[in-house]
Amino acid sequence: MNRRCFWLILGLIILLMTTTAVAAQYHTSQELDYTVYLPRFARPPEPQIIYFQAEPNAADPGQMVTLSWEVQYADQVILTRFWNYRVAEWWEDLPLIGTLNHTVPDWERNAIYFMLDAYNTVTDEHVSTGVIISIICPDTWFFNPPPDGCPGVPIHSPAAEQQFEGGIMIWVDVQDRIIVLFADSMYPKVGNYEDKWDGSAICDLGPPPVGKLHPVRGFGNLWCTEQLVRDRLGWAVEPEIAFDSILQSTTMVKYNHSYLRAADGNVWHLLPESSGWEKIMVDP
Repeated sequence: MNRRCFWLILGLIILLMTTTAVAAQYHTSQELDYTVYLPRFARPPEPQIIYFQAEPNAADPGQMVTLSWEVQYADQVILTRFWNYRVAEWWEDLPLIGTLNHTVPDWERNAIYFMLDAYNTVTDEHVSTGVIISIICPDTWFFNPPPDGCPGVPIHSPAAEQQFEGGIMIWVDVQDRIIVLFADSMYPKVGNYEDKWDGSAICDLGPPPVGKLHPVRGFGNLWCTEQLVRDRLGWAVEPEIAFDSILQSTTMVKYNHSYLRAADGNVWHLLPESSGWEKIMVDP
């Protein structure tokens, strides 16, 4: 091979390598041209409740309470008061920072529950928190140890009590009623009857078995006229006892417990919905 051919071949090789590098660079630049950069958007912050409070957080019946709050990153604020066994009460479209005055009803004896809800309707996000306002109970239980809950006003009344084969009858003068505590397994366990005795003569169902008594006056009238009561109680086993009693109940909207001083100084506990009863031995 002469020198001229050598330089010609070397030139062709250099030209080929240069063309390949340029093509590769062009191809790479074409790929970069197709790269798409999407814009980045910041996620909106979630709703926040900075604070929600009541002042005071323990109040007397009839006292005014001030609720205050601060909310961020929300477009809807709702305040709700929850009631036991009642329809809730609520306030809508409240400001992010605000206050609301609420007067405790005179008859209220149980804690009050408020809930604050903050919504971002765009992102469909929601946060909530609550406060509890304790009610300062104006009355105390008439016996110890006291049960849970705030009691109603104690009711003092003349009363009478009589033991039967299958339970007890209790007359409460101030309510003009007779309470029957049944000892069998039937329901209801507690009966409440109007005292309809007007002083007239009652029935005579014949001489009672030995050691048993025929009830008289209001007890006897109810025993005579209500066969179901008579069948469940049977004959009286002790004479009627007169005494001074006290009646007091819890103050819930439903399912209240009642407490009645017994003739021996202890307390009859009457369960809600006539579901049962027991005698509580009280402290001296």
